[in-house]
Amino acid sequence: MTAIVRIGDGVYTPMVEARAVLPLPPLPDAQAVDVAHGDGIHELELLTVRGPASVVASAVDALGAYLDELVPTIGKLYHDHEGPQHGG
Repeated sequence: MTAIVRIGDGVYTPMVEARAVLPLPPLPDAQAVDVAHGDGIHELELLTVRGPASVVASAVDALGAYLDELVPTIGKLYHDHEGPQHGG
């Protein structure tokens, strides 16, 4: 249930934000990938959601239920492409 607050002529709902990331290990050749002005890739953003607390909680719960399947898939993709990468 989402709380709703009436203040004067307005109706407001408290908003929250959640962000979930997966830290990534360094690349096998220890070279940073040239991404958007030379920044290396250090994490994979899995979720960013902002909204009423109940909506954010549902999104985080759904991600949590999916992580058991998602993380091994990401790991496999990372290891399948672990050859030297010197930017692009």
